[in-house]
Amino acid sequence: MATADGLSIGSLHVTLVHILVAELVWLARWEGGLPSEELKDARLAGRLAVSEVPTVDAVTDLWRSEEAKQHRFFSSLTDDAISKTITYMNQYGEPNEQPLSQLIAHVVNHGTQFRARRPSA
Repeated sequence: MATADGLSIGSLHVTLVHILVAELVWLARWEGGLPSEELKDARLAGRLAVSEVPTVDAVTDLWRSEEAKQHRFFSSLTDDAISKTITYMNQYGEPNEQPLSQLIAHVVNHGTQFRARRPSA
């Protein structure tokens, strides 16, 4: 995949992998599970872009799969479910809890943040 030098995370490919893995991790947490061991830390996107998601087709395929899972998850939510606090484990095995609505907003903002990044001056 082509790179875009100057992006603070390294390249366009790594940026897309970072956003994708973050969404994958959060959905697994919201559903009460854990992401796969290989894709459990979006901060390792540079490494994952080489080892796990090395091509445009790999990014596209994984994102389509994740999008279908997200659609099923969001379609099943009720107003009560969105306002409930969920407990999850972070990538270090530490327990956390937050209202699902705040976590959803966090993921939306995270993806927007990385899509909007400009090179540092």
